[in-house]
Amino acid sequence: MIGAAESVSYSSSCACLDSGQPLSKPPAPINLFCGNSIDKQIAKKHLGTAINILEKQCESEPENFATWLKLAGYGVNCANLQLAEKVIRRIEANLAFASEQKQQARRRLQAWRHQ
Repeated sequence: MIGAAESVSYSSSCACLDSGQPLSKPPAPINLFCGNSIDKQIAKKHLGTAINILEKQCESEPENFATWLKLAGYGVNCANLQLAEKVIRRIEANLAFASEQKQQARRRLQAWRHQ
């Protein structure tokens, strides 16, 4: 999988599969989340799909604290406290997050445990 900071180089001598002609420019990047907005999936009661989308977003943007917390929250909403605990452990292990963010995540987990 190509990370957000990585790029792909295309050779100008690359032949187009359909026409046999060289590519004039590289193809547009593929948006993995196109048409799969989390809100749409939740509205349709497709919570598993919403969680899968969030997991992919966390993989592609590991420094995005809000997305990690959202994933943990949806785990709780799906009666899956173990998922929330796993996500919070990953937040705590992620060096990109400040200690205040880690404390916030722990407080949320404690609140979810006592619901």
